[in-house]
Amino acid sequence: MSFAGRLQARNCSHFWLLFEALCKRLPLGASRLFAMSKAEIDAYLAPLDPVKRATLEAVRASILEILPEATQEIYYAMPAFMVEGKALGGFAAFKNHLSWIPYSGHVVDKVLDEIAPYSLGHSQGVFKFAIDKPLPKELIKLLILTRAILAFGEDHPLVARLS
Repeated sequence: MSFAGRLQARNCSHFWLLFEALCKRLPLGASRLFAMSKAEIDAYLAPLDPVKRATLEAVRASILEILPEATQEIYYAMPAFMVEGKALGGFAAFKNHLSWIPYSGHVVDKVLDEIAPYSLGHSQGVFKFAIDKPLPKELIKLLILTRAILAFGEDHPLVARLS
């Protein structure tokens, strides 16, 4: 039985009410303290058609190889990969394309030449890619590195490791 369940069973109603109130007031991103985010991303991918799901699972595997310390969560209703509370990358599925979500409006502009062979278009810092072609691991690493520099600065240990 979970900790919250034990409290409820012991009739610790005042503590249970406080716990419930705290959970409702957590800011975006703090939900990872209580949610099973890997399962949430699995649930996001499950209803997709097999081709989209396979492509995004390959992208997810590449992200986790590059950022093994990342936590997975649903952020703004899309899968995101977080390090030190910052979303460094993510993806989304749409009817006719998939999208890389860098969680910064400046990342895509900095790597336009590198994404050109894979891009079906871009707008507002997000770029679209084909349903059946996972992004190469080296491109994902570049996208994450670019976002990490913007999020943490060039002197951060993660930036040094990814460079």
